[in-house]
Amino acid sequence: MNNPDLFGNLNFRLRTRRVPARLWTLGAAFVIFSLLWLIVPQSGLYWLLLPGILCLTWASSYGWRPAVAASIQLLHWLLNL
Repeated sequence: MNNPDLFGNLNFRLRTRRVPARLWTLGAAFVIFSLLWLIVPQSGLYWLLLPGILCLTWASSYGWRPAVAASIQLLHWLLNL
């Protein structure tokens, strides 16, 4: 009945936080796209294409079936505006 180590099995250490894989994928796409842009002449197309490239990279990190489903939902939402 007299147990001095009553809470010895509890873990109060902070867990290490991991960066999600999709965030790494988006970051890598941003860096690769930016490095490739150094080869191509700079223009306003960079800022027009960057959100599209990041959205496509984000969608591709899900796999093709959920990405197609999300794209269809987005198109239906845009049509209902």
